[in-house]
Amino acid sequence: MARGKGNALNLELAEALNNALDRLESGTARAGIVFPPWALEIARFATPPQHFPTLILTGRTWPPEEALARGMVDELVEPGELLEQACGMAEELAAIPAAAFAATKLAVRQPMIEAARRQTALTEAAVIEHWCSAETLQQVAAFAEMAIKHRG
Repeated sequence: MARGKGNALNLELAEALNNALDRLESGTARAGIVFPPWALEIARFATPPQHFPTLILTGRTWPPEEALARGMVDELVEPGELLEQACGMAEELAAIPAAAFAATKLAVRQPMIEAARRQTALTEAAVIEHWCSAETLQQVAAFAEMAIKHRG
């Protein structure tokens, strides 16, 4: 099955995430888990605005072709071709002068970084308390068990 190509510098994570997204249909809110601010803002940055609430609140995922049509992935790549495609993309990016690339990348991501910092300052204590609670630890364990069973 085709998979969405992720950031060339996060190959293993992208492959693992795409494999997980093919199988799991449950999000953190559904599992009773609060997204940490940084994770939430990264997801907001990477998700088309019209799909963000559905993705975050329900954890709904889409088959690869539909994810492509919705703008959730940039292109579809066969699993055996993912590494080669991502390395090619990394080579293209590496050809850009480093200072210009870094400054442009920061400018593109700055709104996300600022939002994550603001949300962290506002909610860090509550998020830490949530993640350390016995209830959340039980929910994470139940979610992991469900994911393992769902995986087959």
